[in-house]
Amino acid sequence: MGGWHGLADALGPHAVFLAVYLATEQIGPAACAALALALVMAAIRLHSRQPVRTALAGAALIGVSALAVVTTGDGTDFYLLDIARTSVLSVVLVTSLLVRRPLLGVLIGPVIADTRWYSDRVQRRAYDLCTVIWAVAVIVRSAVKIPFYLDDNVLALGIASMVMGVPLLLLTTYLQLRILRAAYSQVDDGSAAAAETAR
Repeated sequence: MGGWHGLADALGPHAVFLAVYLATEQIGPAACAALALALVMAAIRLHSRQPVRTALAGAALIGVSALAVVTTGDGTDFYLLDIARTSVLSVVLVTSLLVRRPLLGVLIGPVIADTRWYSDRVQRRAYDLCTVIWAVAVIVRSAVKIPFYLDDNVLALGIASMVMGVPLLLLTTYLQLRILRAAYSQVDDGSAAAAETAR
């Protein structure tokens, strides 16, 4: 996820947009300040030869958000792309659970255990639970932010975006790691016991 640099890339531009907007009540300067910071952070990563993927992705998202704000003249539209992305992700996650192909398992399972994760009951159950946690997190995030967007409340929307962005991501990631570590530990113990029995 980019470590502390990734956190700065994710939080910095949004915090600057909100601060400048509240100070000036002007959409243009706030959007420009957020975009400028995102570009500066990407340039710093590039100059210091650090991974720039998260910084460039963040700058691209901020750029699109800034363009939306300047075009519509509505400060809440700075968060529209994130709301749309989260809403789509909610549908994808719920659908993956309904068709019994948990998205986290599809994305991570083959990297860790090839395709065996799907046929193993313990791993499958762990990926189901991790995907449920992910789905709940993004659904709650959308449910909180959409009313603020419809109410045209930039301050509440900005605070909600920061509080329910990286902190919520860190919490869900921690829970998912705990669940997967426990599951794979159980699988390893079972494999070791089977090997011992075979001897």
